[in-house]
Amino acid sequence: MTRFEVDKSAFEEQSGIKLDREKVYAFEGEIVGVGSFRKIHDGSSGTDRLAFFAPTEKSDSIPAGERHDVRIDSVREVSKSKESLGTFFATAYTVKGRGGSEESVRLDIPKTTFEKRTGFHFEGGKTFEAKGKIDGEYDFKVTHTGSKENQHVVISFFGEEAKKIEVGKEHTVTVESIEEKKTLTVTGEGPNTRLTPQKRMLESFGVDVDSMKKADEGDRIVKVTLRNLSSEDKSEKAVYAKLQPSEGTLPLSIHNVGAKRGDRVEVTGASKHTAKDFVDDFEKRKGEGLRNVRLSLEGEKLYLEVDGIRFEAKAYQQDASRLRRYLKVEVEPFQRDFRFWDDGEKITAKFGDSWTIQRFTANDNGLSIRYQMESRIITGNFLSPSDKTVLDKGILNTDEISEGVRMRFESERSERFHNFECSVALHNYIYTRLTQASHISESKYLEERGNLGEDLGIGILRKYSLVEVKRHPFSSNPIGRSSHEPGTDVLMRGGKGELRLYEIKWHKDPEEALKRGRRELKERESKEKEYMGEKISGAYITVLDYKMKSRQGGLRVERVW
Repeated sequence: MTRFEVDKSAFEEQSGIKLDREKVYAFEGEIVGVGSFRKIHDGSSGTDRLAFFAPTEKSDSIPAGERHDVRIDSVREVSKSKESLGTFFATAYTVKGRGGSEESVRLDIPKTTFEKRTGFHFEGGKTFEAKGKIDGEYDFKVTHTGSKENQHVVISFFGEEAKKIEVGKEHTVTVESIEEKKTLTVTGEGPNTRLTPQKRMLESFGVDVDSMKKADEGDRIVKVTLRNLSSEDKSEKAVYAKLQPSEGTLPLSIHNVGAKRGDRVEVTGASKHTAKDFVDDFEKRKGEGLRNVRLSLEGEKLYLEVDGIRFEAKAYQQDASRLRRYLKVEVEPFQRDFRFWDDGEKITAKFGDSWTIQRFTANDNGLSIRYQMESRIITGNFLSPSDKTVLDKGILNTDEISEGVRMRFESERSERFHNFECSVALHNYIYTRLTQASHISESKYLEERGNLGEDLGIGILRKYSLVEVKRHPFSSNPIGRSSHEPGTDVLMRGGKGELRLYEIKWHKDPEEALKRGRRELKERESKEKEYMGEKISGAYITVLDYKMKSRQGGLRVERVW
Protein backbone atom coordinates (compact mmCIF):
# COMPACT_ATOMS: atom_id res chain seq x y z
CA MET A 1 0.00 0.00 0.00
CA THR A 2 1.15 3.52 -0.75
CA ARG A 3 0.10 6.27 1.60
CA PHE A 4 0.32 10.04 1.60
CA GLU A 5 0.72 11.89 4.89
CA VAL A 6 -0.65 15.33 5.73
CA ASP A 7 0.26 17.27 8.85
CA LYS A 8 -2.88 17.41 11.01
CA SER A 9 -2.24 20.92 12.31
CA ALA A 10 -1.72 22.17 8.73
CA PHE A 11 -5.03 20.60 7.75
CA GLU A 12 -6.81 22.22 10.71
CA GLU A 13 -5.29 25.62 9.91
CA GLN A 14 -6.19 25.54 6.21
CA SER A 15 -9.66 23.97 6.59
CA GLY A 16 -10.71 25.74 9.73
CA ILE A 17 -11.89 22.38 11.15
CA LYS A 18 -10.67 21.35 14.60
CA LEU A 19 -10.41 17.55 14.90
CA ASP A 20 -11.65 16.58 18.38
CA ARG A 21 -9.78 13.68 20.01
CA GLU A 22 -13.10 12.31 21.30
CA LYS A 23 -14.71 12.10 17.84
CA VAL A 24 -14.51 10.03 14.65
CA TYR A 25 -14.50 11.63 11.16
CA ALA A 26 -15.01 10.44 7.60
CA PHE A 27 -12.80 12.11 4.95
CA GLU A 28 -13.42 12.06 1.20
CA GLY A 29 -11.20 13.67 -1.38
CA GLU A 30 -8.58 13.18 -4.09
CA ILE A 31 -4.84 12.70 -4.34
CA VAL A 32 -4.19 14.74 -7.43
CA GLY A 33 -2.81 12.66 -10.25
CA VAL A 34 -3.44 9.44 -8.36
CA GLY A 35 -7.15 9.03 -7.57
CA SER A 36 -9.91 9.56 -5.05
CA PHE A 37 -9.85 8.33 -1.48
CA ARG A 38 -12.06 7.80 1.55
CA LYS A 39 -10.78 7.57 5.11
CA ILE A 40 -12.06 7.16 8.65
CA HIS A 41 -10.06 9.11 11.22
CA ASP A 42 -10.33 8.35 14.93
CA GLY A 43 -9.24 11.36 16.93
CA SER A 44 -8.34 9.18 19.91
CA SER A 45 -5.43 7.67 17.96
CA GLY A 46 -3.30 10.62 19.11
CA THR A 47 -1.32 10.84 15.85
CA ASP A 48 -0.28 14.26 14.54
CA ARG A 49 -0.48 13.19 10.90
CA LEU A 50 -3.35 12.17 8.63
CA ALA A 51 -2.68 9.22 6.31
CA PHE A 52 -4.50 8.82 2.98
CA PHE A 53 -4.00 5.69 0.87
CA ALA A 54 -3.69 5.51 -2.89
CA PRO A 55 -5.96 3.09 -4.75
CA THR A 56 -4.44 -0.40 -4.79
CA GLU A 57 -4.14 -0.53 -8.57
CA LYS A 58 -2.02 2.69 -8.53
CA SER A 59 0.27 1.82 -5.61
CA ASP A 60 3.03 0.10 -7.60
CA SER A 61 3.37 2.99 -10.08
CA ILE A 62 4.02 5.73 -7.49
CA PRO A 63 7.68 6.19 -6.50
CA ALA A 64 8.37 6.53 -2.79
CA GLY A 65 9.04 10.16 -1.79
CA GLU A 66 7.04 11.65 -4.68
CA ARG A 67 4.95 14.60 -3.62
CA HIS A 68 1.29 15.12 -4.64
CA ASP A 69 -1.34 17.65 -3.73
CA VAL A 70 -4.14 16.29 -1.52
CA ARG A 71 -7.58 17.80 -2.00
CA ILE A 72 -10.09 17.15 0.80
CA ASP A 73 -13.64 17.57 -0.46
CA SER A 74 -15.62 16.70 2.68
CA VAL A 75 -15.22 15.95 6.35
CA ARG A 76 -18.14 14.69 8.40
CA GLU A 77 -18.38 13.46 11.93
CA VAL A 78 -19.38 9.78 12.23
CA SER A 79 -18.92 9.34 15.98
CA LYS A 80 -20.95 6.83 17.95
CA SER A 81 -24.49 8.15 18.53
CA LYS A 82 -28.05 7.00 19.20
CA GLU A 83 -28.55 6.43 15.46
CA SER A 84 -25.20 4.80 14.72
CA LEU A 85 -22.66 2.81 16.69
CA GLY A 86 -19.93 3.16 14.12
CA THR A 87 -19.08 3.84 10.46
CA PHE A 88 -16.52 1.92 8.39
CA PHE A 89 -15.23 1.85 4.81
CA ALA A 90 -14.80 -1.62 3.29
CA THR A 91 -14.20 -2.89 -0.25
CA ALA A 92 -16.57 -5.59 -1.53
CA TYR A 93 -15.17 -8.83 -2.96
CA THR A 94 -16.59 -12.08 -4.35
CA VAL A 95 -16.27 -15.53 -2.75
CA LYS A 96 -17.06 -18.63 -4.78
CA GLY A 97 -19.43 -21.16 -3.22
CA ARG A 98 -18.24 -24.60 -2.14
CA GLY A 99 -19.83 -27.89 -3.06
CA GLY A 100 -22.30 -26.36 -5.47
CA SER A 101 -23.47 -23.57 -3.15
CA GLU A 102 -24.00 -20.07 -4.56
CA GLU A 103 -21.24 -17.46 -4.52
CA SER A 104 -21.44 -14.50 -2.19
CA VAL A 105 -20.31 -10.88 -1.98
CA ARG A 106 -18.55 -9.94 1.26
CA LEU A 107 -17.13 -7.00 3.15
CA ASP A 108 -14.59 -7.49 5.96
CA ILE A 109 -13.98 -5.26 8.98
CA PRO A 110 -11.07 -6.07 11.34
CA LYS A 111 -12.53 -7.10 14.70
CA THR A 112 -10.15 -4.85 16.68
CA THR A 113 -11.20 -1.84 14.59
CA PHE A 114 -14.87 -2.79 14.94
CA GLU A 115 -14.64 -3.11 18.73
CA LYS A 116 -12.63 0.10 19.20
CA ARG A 117 -14.96 2.22 17.10
CA THR A 118 -18.27 0.84 18.40
CA GLY A 119 -17.08 0.41 21.98
CA PHE A 120 -18.56 -3.11 21.91
CA HIS A 121 -16.54 -6.14 22.97
CA PHE A 122 -17.30 -9.56 21.48
CA GLU A 123 -17.23 -11.74 24.57
CA GLY A 124 -15.64 -15.14 23.93
CA GLY A 125 -18.06 -18.01 23.25
CA LYS A 126 -21.10 -15.76 22.85
CA THR A 127 -22.92 -15.06 19.58
CA PHE A 128 -23.93 -11.55 18.59
CA GLU A 129 -26.01 -10.03 15.81
CA ALA A 130 -25.08 -6.68 14.27
CA LYS A 131 -27.49 -4.77 12.02
CA GLY A 132 -27.02 -1.68 9.85
CA LYS A 133 -26.87 -0.31 6.32
CA ILE A 134 -24.51 -0.34 3.36
CA ASP A 135 -24.17 3.07 1.66
CA GLY A 136 -27.25 4.18 3.59
CA GLU A 137 -29.48 2.03 1.31
CA TYR A 138 -29.12 -1.71 1.81
CA ASP A 139 -29.85 -3.39 5.11
CA PHE A 140 -27.44 -5.99 6.43
CA LYS A 141 -27.43 -8.40 9.34
CA VAL A 142 -24.35 -10.30 10.47
CA THR A 143 -23.85 -12.99 13.12
CA HIS A 144 -20.47 -13.07 14.87
CA THR A 145 -19.19 -15.32 17.65
CA GLY A 146 -16.45 -14.00 19.89
CA SER A 147 -13.31 -16.15 19.62
CA LYS A 148 -9.59 -15.83 18.89
CA GLU A 149 -10.13 -17.45 15.48
CA ASN A 150 -12.66 -14.87 14.26
CA GLN A 151 -10.45 -11.82 13.65
CA HIS A 152 -12.80 -10.17 11.14
CA VAL A 153 -16.45 -9.21 11.21
CA VAL A 154 -17.64 -10.54 7.83
CA ILE A 155 -20.80 -9.19 6.17
CA SER A 156 -22.13 -11.50 3.43
CA PHE A 157 -24.76 -11.06 0.72
CA PHE A 158 -26.30 -13.82 -1.43
CA GLY A 159 -28.55 -14.07 -4.48
CA GLU A 160 -30.40 -10.90 -5.53
CA GLU A 161 -29.05 -8.97 -2.54
CA ALA A 162 -25.46 -9.65 -3.65
CA LYS A 163 -26.14 -8.05 -7.05
CA LYS A 164 -26.82 -4.70 -5.35
CA ILE A 165 -23.31 -4.50 -3.85
CA GLU A 166 -20.71 -3.41 -6.42
CA VAL A 167 -17.61 -5.60 -6.22
CA GLY A 168 -14.25 -3.82 -6.06
CA LYS A 169 -15.83 -0.61 -4.78
CA GLU A 170 -15.33 0.79 -1.30
CA HIS A 171 -18.64 1.00 0.52
CA THR A 172 -19.81 2.80 3.65
CA VAL A 173 -20.82 0.39 6.39
CA THR A 174 -22.95 1.92 9.16
CA VAL A 175 -23.58 -0.23 12.23
CA GLU A 176 -26.89 0.64 13.90
CA SER A 177 -27.24 -2.02 16.60
CA ILE A 178 -25.41 -4.95 18.23
CA GLU A 179 -26.99 -7.44 20.60
CA GLU A 180 -26.36 -10.92 21.86
CA LYS A 181 -28.20 -13.25 19.50
CA LYS A 182 -30.88 -15.01 21.52
CA THR A 183 -33.97 -14.37 19.38
CA LEU A 184 -34.90 -16.58 16.42
CA THR A 185 -37.80 -16.42 13.95
CA VAL A 186 -40.02 -19.49 13.49
CA THR A 187 -40.14 -20.88 9.94
CA GLY A 188 -42.30 -23.45 8.11
CA GLU A 189 -45.93 -24.45 8.43
CA GLY A 190 -47.85 -27.13 10.38
CA PRO A 191 -45.73 -30.18 11.26
CA ASN A 192 -42.78 -28.51 9.48
CA THR A 193 -42.82 -25.47 11.76
CA ARG A 194 -39.23 -25.17 12.93
CA LEU A 195 -36.96 -23.24 15.23
CA THR A 196 -33.32 -24.20 14.76
CA PRO A 197 -30.68 -22.92 17.20
CA GLN A 198 -27.32 -23.11 15.43
CA LYS A 199 -23.98 -24.36 16.68
CA ARG A 200 -22.69 -20.90 17.63
CA MET A 201 -25.73 -20.10 19.72
CA LEU A 202 -25.57 -23.43 21.58
CA GLU A 203 -21.88 -22.88 22.28
CA SER A 204 -22.63 -19.43 23.65
CA PHE A 205 -24.62 -21.16 26.42
CA GLY A 206 -21.73 -23.53 27.18
CA VAL A 207 -22.82 -26.57 25.13
CA ASP A 208 -19.77 -28.45 23.79
CA VAL A 209 -21.25 -29.11 20.36
CA ASP A 210 -18.16 -30.71 18.79
CA SER A 211 -17.87 -33.41 21.46
CA MET A 212 -21.65 -34.07 21.40
CA LYS A 213 -21.56 -34.54 17.61
CA LYS A 214 -19.34 -37.58 18.17
CA ALA A 215 -21.42 -39.02 21.02
CA ASP A 216 -24.04 -41.80 20.93
CA GLU A 217 -27.70 -40.85 20.39
CA GLY A 218 -28.55 -41.04 24.08
CA ASP A 219 -25.78 -38.55 24.86
CA ARG A 220 -26.92 -35.91 22.37
CA ILE A 221 -29.99 -34.65 24.24
CA VAL A 222 -30.11 -30.88 24.80
CA LYS A 223 -32.48 -28.97 27.05
CA VAL A 224 -33.47 -25.54 25.69
CA THR A 225 -35.48 -22.88 27.51
CA LEU A 226 -37.62 -20.63 25.32
CA ARG A 227 -39.85 -17.59 25.59
CA ASN A 228 -42.28 -16.83 22.74
CA LEU A 229 -42.15 -13.06 22.42
CA SER A 230 -45.04 -13.10 19.91
CA SER A 231 -47.44 -14.83 22.29
CA GLU A 232 -49.54 -13.42 25.11
CA ASP A 233 -48.04 -16.09 27.33
CA LYS A 234 -44.38 -15.10 27.52
CA SER A 235 -43.51 -17.52 30.29
CA GLU A 236 -40.36 -19.60 29.94
CA LYS A 237 -40.77 -23.18 28.67
CA ALA A 238 -38.27 -26.06 28.72
CA VAL A 239 -38.08 -28.32 25.67
CA TYR A 240 -35.78 -31.20 24.69
CA ALA A 241 -34.32 -32.27 21.36
CA LYS A 242 -31.53 -34.36 19.88
CA LEU A 243 -28.48 -32.61 18.43
CA GLN A 244 -27.91 -33.36 14.74
CA PRO A 245 -24.39 -34.83 14.41
CA SER A 246 -23.73 -33.56 10.86
CA GLU A 247 -24.30 -29.82 11.34
CA GLY A 248 -24.38 -29.47 15.12
CA THR A 249 -27.82 -27.82 14.93
CA LEU A 250 -30.86 -28.48 17.09
CA PRO A 251 -34.09 -28.53 15.00
CA LEU A 252 -37.16 -28.01 17.19
CA SER A 253 -40.70 -28.91 16.01
CA ILE A 254 -41.92 -25.78 17.67
CA HIS A 255 -45.61 -26.19 16.76
CA ASN A 256 -45.79 -28.70 19.64
CA VAL A 257 -45.66 -25.78 22.06
CA GLY A 258 -48.05 -23.56 20.10
CA ALA A 259 -45.60 -21.46 18.08
CA LYS A 260 -46.35 -20.55 14.45
CA ARG A 261 -44.54 -19.21 11.44
CA GLY A 262 -43.15 -15.72 11.97
CA ASP A 263 -43.18 -15.85 15.79
CA ARG A 264 -40.10 -14.38 17.47
CA VAL A 265 -38.78 -16.76 20.10
CA GLU A 266 -36.08 -15.89 22.61
CA VAL A 267 -33.66 -18.67 23.55
CA THR A 268 -32.81 -18.09 27.21
CA GLY A 269 -30.68 -21.14 27.89
CA ALA A 270 -29.31 -24.45 26.58
CA SER A 271 -27.54 -27.36 28.28
CA LYS A 272 -26.62 -30.98 27.66
CA HIS A 273 -28.77 -33.52 29.55
CA THR A 274 -27.67 -37.05 30.37
CA ALA A 275 -29.41 -40.14 31.71
CA LYS A 276 -28.09 -39.17 35.15
CA ASP A 277 -29.82 -35.79 34.84
CA PHE A 278 -33.05 -37.62 34.02
CA VAL A 279 -32.71 -39.87 37.09
CA ASP A 280 -32.01 -36.82 39.28
CA ASP A 281 -35.09 -35.00 37.90
CA PHE A 282 -37.33 -38.09 38.20
CA GLU A 283 -37.82 -37.72 41.94
CA LYS A 284 -38.72 -34.02 41.60
CA ARG A 285 -41.23 -34.33 38.77
CA LYS A 286 -42.75 -37.83 38.84
CA GLY A 287 -46.53 -37.91 38.50
CA GLU A 288 -49.14 -39.33 40.86
CA GLY A 289 -48.98 -42.84 39.38
CA LEU A 290 -45.24 -43.01 40.07
CA ARG A 291 -45.23 -42.09 43.76
CA ASN A 292 -44.08 -45.59 44.78
CA VAL A 293 -41.42 -45.74 42.03
CA ARG A 294 -37.79 -44.68 42.22
CA LEU A 295 -34.95 -44.71 39.71
CA SER A 296 -31.29 -44.98 40.70
CA LEU A 297 -27.98 -45.21 38.87
CA GLU A 298 -25.08 -47.14 40.34
CA GLY A 299 -22.16 -46.85 37.99
CA GLU A 300 -23.50 -47.93 34.61
CA LYS A 301 -26.41 -49.95 36.09
CA LEU A 302 -29.94 -48.55 36.34
CA TYR A 303 -32.41 -49.83 38.93
CA LEU A 304 -36.19 -49.51 39.01
CA GLU A 305 -37.48 -49.66 42.57
CA VAL A 306 -41.21 -50.33 43.15
CA ASP A 307 -42.71 -50.63 46.64
CA GLY A 308 -39.18 -51.00 48.00
CA ILE A 309 -38.30 -53.94 45.71
CA ARG A 310 -35.47 -53.32 43.23
CA PHE A 311 -35.38 -54.56 39.63
CA GLU A 312 -32.20 -54.17 37.57
CA ALA A 313 -32.76 -52.79 34.06
CA LYS A 314 -31.56 -55.10 31.30
CA ALA A 315 -30.94 -51.98 29.18
CA TYR A 316 -31.77 -48.26 29.21
CA GLN A 317 -31.35 -45.26 26.92
CA GLN A 318 -32.34 -41.61 26.95
CA ASP A 319 -33.99 -40.13 23.84
CA ALA A 320 -36.15 -37.18 22.76
CA SER A 321 -39.25 -36.75 20.60
CA ARG A 322 -41.80 -33.96 20.06
CA LEU A 323 -39.83 -31.58 22.34
CA ARG A 324 -39.94 -34.06 25.23
CA ARG A 325 -37.24 -36.37 26.52
CA TYR A 326 -37.81 -39.91 27.73
CA LEU A 327 -35.90 -42.70 29.38
CA LYS A 328 -36.49 -46.09 27.79
CA VAL A 329 -36.04 -48.89 30.34
CA GLU A 330 -36.12 -52.64 29.66
CA VAL A 331 -36.96 -54.82 32.68
CA GLU A 332 -37.44 -58.60 32.64
CA PRO A 333 -39.79 -60.33 32.13
CA PHE A 334 -41.51 -57.55 30.13
CA GLN A 335 -41.07 -57.82 26.38
CA ARG A 336 -42.06 -54.18 25.83
CA ASP A 337 -40.03 -51.41 27.44
CA PHE A 338 -41.20 -48.79 29.94
CA ARG A 339 -40.86 -45.19 28.77
CA PHE A 340 -40.72 -42.41 31.33
CA TRP A 341 -41.67 -39.16 29.55
CA ASP A 342 -40.58 -35.73 30.77
CA ASP A 343 -42.30 -32.66 29.29
CA GLY A 344 -40.31 -30.26 31.46
CA GLU A 345 -43.00 -30.09 34.15
CA LYS A 346 -44.13 -33.64 34.92
CA ILE A 347 -42.84 -37.18 34.31
CA THR A 348 -45.35 -39.87 33.24
CA ALA A 349 -44.92 -43.51 32.19
CA LYS A 350 -45.97 -45.56 29.16
CA PHE A 351 -45.84 -49.24 28.34
CA GLY A 352 -44.05 -49.33 24.99
CA ASP A 353 -44.67 -46.27 22.88
CA SER A 354 -48.42 -45.86 23.31
CA TRP A 355 -50.10 -47.33 26.43
CA THR A 356 -50.27 -45.15 29.53
CA ILE A 357 -49.21 -46.85 32.76
CA GLN A 358 -51.50 -45.93 35.65
CA ARG A 359 -49.75 -47.81 38.42
CA PHE A 360 -46.74 -50.00 39.25
CA THR A 361 -46.90 -52.61 42.03
CA ALA A 362 -44.42 -55.23 43.20
CA ASN A 363 -44.14 -58.14 45.62
CA ASP A 364 -41.83 -61.08 46.21
CA ASN A 365 -43.15 -62.82 43.08
CA GLY A 366 -42.27 -59.96 40.71
CA LEU A 367 -43.54 -56.78 39.10
CA SER A 368 -47.04 -55.79 37.94
CA ILE A 369 -48.39 -52.82 36.01
CA ARG A 370 -51.85 -51.42 35.40
CA TYR A 371 -52.09 -49.70 32.01
CA GLN A 372 -54.65 -48.36 29.56
CA MET A 373 -54.95 -49.85 26.07
CA GLU A 374 -57.41 -47.74 24.09
CA SER A 375 -60.62 -47.70 26.19
CA ARG A 376 -59.72 -50.71 28.35
CA ILE A 377 -57.79 -50.80 31.62
CA ILE A 378 -55.50 -53.85 31.78
CA THR A 379 -53.47 -55.30 34.61
CA GLY A 380 -50.37 -57.16 33.49
CA ASN A 381 -49.20 -59.50 36.26
CA PHE A 382 -45.79 -60.68 35.18
CA LEU A 383 -44.25 -63.09 37.66
CA SER A 384 -40.59 -63.96 37.82
CA PRO A 385 -39.13 -65.83 34.82
CA SER A 386 -38.35 -68.86 37.01
CA ASP A 387 -42.05 -69.55 37.64
CA LYS A 388 -42.84 -71.96 34.77
CA THR A 389 -46.35 -72.73 36.06
CA VAL A 390 -47.64 -69.28 35.09
CA LEU A 391 -48.45 -70.48 31.53
CA ASP A 392 -50.57 -73.36 32.82
CA LYS A 393 -53.25 -70.93 34.04
CA GLY A 394 -55.94 -68.84 32.37
CA ILE A 395 -55.94 -70.56 28.97
CA LEU A 396 -58.81 -69.42 26.73
CA ASN A 397 -60.82 -72.09 24.90
CA THR A 398 -61.49 -71.84 21.15
CA ASP A 399 -65.04 -70.53 21.71
CA GLU A 400 -63.65 -67.58 23.71
CA ILE A 401 -60.94 -66.95 21.10
CA SER A 402 -63.45 -67.06 18.24
CA GLU A 403 -65.62 -64.49 20.03
CA GLY A 404 -62.61 -62.19 20.36
CA VAL A 405 -61.97 -62.13 16.59
CA ARG A 406 -63.78 -59.90 14.10
CA MET A 407 -63.50 -60.64 10.39
CA ARG A 408 -62.97 -57.40 8.53
CA PHE A 409 -64.61 -58.61 5.31
CA GLU A 410 -67.51 -61.06 5.03
CA SER A 411 -66.95 -64.28 3.05
CA GLU A 412 -68.59 -67.67 2.93
CA ARG A 413 -65.47 -69.43 1.66
CA SER A 414 -62.79 -70.49 4.11
CA GLU A 415 -60.23 -71.11 1.37
CA ARG A 416 -58.80 -67.63 0.74
CA PHE A 417 -56.92 -64.79 2.52
CA HIS A 418 -58.91 -63.49 5.50
CA ASN A 419 -58.35 -60.12 7.18
CA PHE A 420 -59.17 -60.11 10.88
CA GLU A 421 -58.90 -57.96 13.99
CA CYS A 422 -58.45 -59.22 17.56
CA SER A 423 -60.20 -57.54 20.44
CA VAL A 424 -58.07 -55.60 22.92
CA ALA A 425 -58.51 -58.34 25.52
CA LEU A 426 -57.54 -61.15 23.13
CA HIS A 427 -54.54 -59.25 21.79
CA ASN A 428 -53.36 -58.58 25.33
CA TYR A 429 -53.87 -62.24 26.27
CA ILE A 430 -51.69 -63.44 23.37
CA TYR A 431 -49.08 -60.75 23.93
CA THR A 432 -48.86 -61.43 27.66
CA ARG A 433 -48.40 -65.19 27.27
CA LEU A 434 -45.71 -64.73 24.63
CA THR A 435 -43.89 -62.27 26.89
CA GLN A 436 -44.01 -64.63 29.85
CA ALA A 437 -42.84 -67.59 27.74
CA SER A 438 -39.93 -65.64 26.22
CA HIS A 439 -38.43 -65.08 29.65
CA ILE A 440 -38.67 -68.72 30.68
CA SER A 441 -36.71 -70.10 27.71
CA GLU A 442 -36.52 -69.92 23.95
CA SER A 443 -38.01 -73.39 23.60
CA LYS A 444 -40.91 -72.40 25.88
CA TYR A 445 -41.51 -69.31 23.74
CA LEU A 446 -41.59 -71.36 20.51
CA GLU A 447 -43.92 -73.92 22.10
CA GLU A 448 -46.33 -71.24 23.34
CA ARG A 449 -46.26 -69.40 20.00
CA GLY A 450 -47.17 -72.67 18.28
CA ASN A 451 -50.02 -73.33 20.74
CA LEU A 452 -51.40 -69.81 20.42
CA GLY A 453 -51.14 -70.02 16.64
CA GLU A 454 -53.23 -73.19 16.68
CA ASP A 455 -55.76 -71.64 19.07
CA LEU A 456 -56.15 -68.49 16.99
CA GLY A 457 -56.23 -70.32 13.66
CA ILE A 458 -58.93 -72.73 14.87
CA GLY A 459 -60.88 -69.85 16.41
CA ILE A 460 -60.97 -68.09 13.03
CA LEU A 461 -61.82 -71.26 11.08
CA ARG A 462 -64.80 -71.83 13.36
CA LYS A 463 -66.35 -68.70 11.88
CA TYR A 464 -66.74 -70.56 8.56
CA SER A 465 -69.02 -73.39 9.78
CA LEU A 466 -66.05 -75.60 10.70
CA VAL A 467 -66.22 -77.66 13.91
CA GLU A 468 -63.14 -78.95 15.71
CA VAL A 469 -63.05 -82.77 15.89
CA LYS A 470 -59.62 -83.38 17.39
CA ARG A 471 -56.22 -81.79 17.56
CA HIS A 472 -53.28 -83.89 16.34
CA PRO A 473 -55.56 -86.79 15.37
CA PHE A 474 -52.65 -88.95 14.21
CA SER A 475 -50.58 -88.59 17.37
CA SER A 476 -50.48 -91.43 19.91
CA ASN A 477 -50.41 -88.87 22.72
CA PRO A 478 -53.94 -88.06 23.98
CA ILE A 479 -53.01 -84.44 24.92
CA GLY A 480 -55.03 -82.00 22.76
CA ARG A 481 -53.26 -78.59 23.02
CA SER A 482 -49.63 -79.24 22.14
CA SER A 483 -48.10 -77.81 18.98
CA HIS A 484 -45.08 -80.15 19.17
CA GLU A 485 -47.13 -83.29 18.63
CA PRO A 486 -46.46 -85.20 15.36
CA GLY A 487 -48.92 -85.15 12.46
CA THR A 488 -51.23 -82.48 11.10
CA ASP A 489 -52.47 -79.98 13.69
CA VAL A 490 -56.25 -80.32 13.68
CA LEU A 491 -59.09 -82.35 12.16
CA MET A 492 -62.29 -80.34 11.50
CA ARG A 493 -65.71 -81.12 10.06
CA GLY A 494 -67.14 -78.86 7.34
CA GLY A 495 -70.68 -77.61 6.93
CA LYS A 496 -71.58 -80.58 4.74
CA GLY A 497 -70.23 -83.10 7.24
CA GLU A 498 -66.92 -83.74 5.43
CA LEU A 499 -63.63 -84.16 7.34
CA ARG A 500 -60.76 -81.75 6.67
CA LEU A 501 -57.18 -81.54 7.95
CA TYR A 502 -55.59 -78.17 8.73
CA GLU A 503 -51.89 -77.48 9.31
CA ILE A 504 -51.60 -74.12 11.14
CA LYS A 505 -48.35 -72.13 11.14
CA TRP A 506 -47.46 -68.81 12.73
CA HIS A 507 -43.91 -67.86 11.70
CA LYS A 508 -42.06 -64.59 11.24
CA ASP A 509 -41.90 -65.25 7.48
CA PRO A 510 -45.42 -66.17 6.22
CA GLU A 511 -44.18 -67.10 2.74
CA GLU A 512 -41.63 -69.54 4.09
CA ALA A 513 -44.30 -70.98 6.44
CA LEU A 514 -46.59 -71.53 3.44
CA LYS A 515 -43.91 -73.44 1.49
CA ARG A 516 -42.99 -75.54 4.50
CA GLY A 517 -46.63 -76.39 5.25
CA ARG A 518 -47.31 -77.51 1.69
CA ARG A 519 -44.28 -79.76 1.76
CA GLU A 520 -45.19 -81.35 5.11
CA LEU A 521 -48.80 -82.04 4.12
CA LYS A 522 -47.72 -83.70 0.87
CA GLU A 523 -45.22 -85.89 2.76
CA ARG A 524 -47.96 -87.06 5.16
CA GLU A 525 -50.71 -87.45 2.54
CA SER A 526 -50.50 -91.24 2.19
CA LYS A 527 -50.70 -91.74 6.00
CA GLU A 528 -53.55 -89.32 6.68
CA LYS A 529 -56.20 -90.24 4.09
CA GLU A 530 -58.78 -91.39 6.64
CA TYR A 531 -59.63 -91.12 10.34
CA MET A 532 -61.27 -93.96 12.31
CA GLY A 533 -62.52 -95.52 9.06
CA GLU A 534 -63.91 -92.22 7.67
CA LYS A 535 -62.41 -90.72 4.53
CA ILE A 536 -60.77 -87.28 4.83
CA SER A 537 -61.84 -85.00 1.98
CA GLY A 538 -58.70 -82.79 1.88
CA ALA A 539 -55.78 -81.12 3.67
CA TYR A 540 -55.20 -77.34 3.97
CA ILE A 541 -52.25 -75.18 4.92
CA THR A 542 -53.28 -72.25 7.16
CA VAL A 543 -50.74 -69.45 7.73
CA LEU A 544 -51.12 -66.60 10.23
CA ASP A 545 -49.65 -63.18 9.45
CA TYR A 546 -50.10 -61.41 12.77
CA LYS A 547 -47.65 -58.97 14.40
CA MET A 548 -47.86 -57.87 18.01
CA LYS A 549 -47.56 -54.20 17.07
CA SER A 550 -51.12 -54.21 15.75
CA ARG A 551 -54.38 -55.99 16.53
CA GLN A 552 -55.00 -56.55 12.82
CA GLY A 553 -53.71 -59.55 10.88
CA GLY A 554 -54.34 -62.01 8.10
CA LEU A 555 -55.01 -65.75 7.74
CA ARG A 556 -54.24 -67.50 4.44
CA VAL A 557 -56.01 -70.82 3.80
CA GLU A 558 -54.92 -72.93 0.81
CA ARG A 559 -55.82 -76.50 -0.17
CA VAL A 560 -52.81 -78.78 -0.66
CA TRP A 561 -54.52 -82.12 -1.55
